[in-house]
Amino acid sequence: TGYQLQRFGTERLVPGLVAIAFTRELGPLITGIMLAARIGAAFTAELGTMQVSEEVEAIEAMGIGPLRFLVAPRLLALFLLMPCLSTIANLAAIFASCLISRAYFSIAFVYFLDLVRDALLIRDIVTGVLKSFLFGLLIGGIACYRGLSVKGGAAGVGTATTSSVVTSIATVIGFDTMYNIVYTVFFPT
Repeated sequence: TGYQLQRFGTERLVPGLVAIAFTRELGPLITGIMLAARIGAAFTAELGTMQVSEEVEAIEAMGIGPLRFLVAPRLLALFLLMPCLSTIANLAAIFASCLISRAYFSIAFVYFLDLVRDALLIRDIVTGVLKSFLFGLLIGGIACYRGLSVKGGAAGVGTATTSSVVTSIATVIGFDTMYNIVYTVFFPT
């Protein structure tokens, strides 16, 4: 993008484009896809193994609700973790873009940060953080549901884990698309 903008003398737009694109869209989406693949698979495999080895039934026999004991902590962890990781991804992307802009377009660090600050709106940040919270709930909910509904031994755990990852990634992308449609209807700038 920077090279195309440089042809027209507008490479100073790169910092704002990167900041908005990552804060509102790419940061939460890429982080959600990574967490769906890594943590969603781990949650599904762990709960699926517990389901197959009848540990979930043992927890129920002790009078402890598996949703409160097994699912709620995982949902809360992803709900709180996603915005933190998304923020780190956003900062890393902006910093990397700053280094590249300095090397290729001679944009000074301080000037780059001024352009980012001028381009980035509070609603862009809020949108990215809100998406991150919701992606965490979606990924955690799908992973826990697939894990607790495993049947068929070790093969069932593998199938459920694969299904959980694919479903989570597709759901995150689909939800992101729907969120963006609703966002552009209510904030048409």
